[in-house]
Amino acid sequence: MAPTLQTRKIPLKPSLTIQHRTKGKGKTDLLVKPRKAIPRKTGSKRKSPAVDPISPSTWREPANPQATFMGLPTELRLHIYSYISNATLMHVYRHKEGQWINGNWRPPRFFWSPCQAPHPDYPMLCLNPKWSGLCEESERCAYRIYSPPESSGFVALSQTCKLIHSETQEFFRRGTSVCIHPQEVRPWLDHLESIAPEQIECLQSVTFFGMRPDRSWYDVAIKELKSRVPNLTTVGCQGQVRKWSMLNGRHVFDAELWRNWYLAQCVKTLDANITVVMEGYIFNKRRVNYAHSPDKDEQLVVRVVREGKNGKYNGDSWTNGNVETELRRSELISPKRTAKWRQWWRGKDLVGFF
Repeated sequence: MAPTLQTRKIPLKPSLTIQHRTKGKGKTDLLVKPRKAIPRKTGSKRKSPAVDPISPSTWREPANPQATFMGLPTELRLHIYSYISNATLMHVYRHKEGQWINGNWRPPRFFWSPCQAPHPDYPMLCLNPKWSGLCEESERCAYRIYSPPESSGFVALSQTCKLIHSETQEFFRRGTSVCIHPQEVRPWLDHLESIAPEQIECLQSVTFFGMRPDRSWYDVAIKELKSRVPNLTTVGCQGQVRKWSMLNGRHVFDAELWRNWYLAQCVKTLDANITVVMEGYIFNKRRVNYAHSPDKDEQLVVRVVREGKNGKYNGDSWTNGNVETELRRSELISPKRTAKWRQWWRGKDLVGFF
């Protein structure tokens, strides 16, 4: 029986690789060769430059720390508030739809927006209302839902910090004129009575603002102000007026025609100690077939002012001696047919505007 050959397996280390090397024809030998380490590619790290710490001399204290607005005495700040709060006009709007909150139906809520340009002579009126074609589009005071205007003037100052906000609240209530549509006066007063009844006592100036509102709305709004606002001193009215209510057949302004204005009939019921300012916009379009038609489209602004009387006044406060009338006739700055202000004269509301 032939002898058996015993073979022994040589264990190989895992870090070693086996290569074949040929010594001759048909003869091979095993050669164990260690594996070479693969060098890693490492990116060069940039050393961040050393940043010197800010020296204390960079932030220098002012020579007079009290020479700031907050460094002024409280009496001086209150005097400044009373000076700039008289030219503040706030537009009050109301959302068209209500909403359900926790299973309860909430009516449409009110919100306010500061006027972009109050009138310099009559701060209870808006200088550039949304139906005005006498200014650029960017200057018109039209509230855009998706891009509301930024706060400015006294409103922006009151939002600076908590201390100034608390100091300006009393001036903000008494010195601010509220501009609202006459149809919303009654629900707005109901809303104030439910959340802040003290604001009604501070309310002194209200302006009716709207496009050709119905006369019945003015009657109801004025009755609400007379019965529910005890400290009322100024009432303003600003809106659109039909052409033939102020102009005669020759398109000439008649100083006596304003007495037939339906708005003038409503405000005559107010007390004589209340200042009344009425402003109406007239859109006079060019008519080819009319004899006295203007050469270009134009807008006319009619303003009627009755100053309030001190103390008791028993006579007629609406005589010609007590009333001032003013007419301003101007060409359109944006006369294009696609101008947005024209939509307000067509009796249509623009989408995305209040």
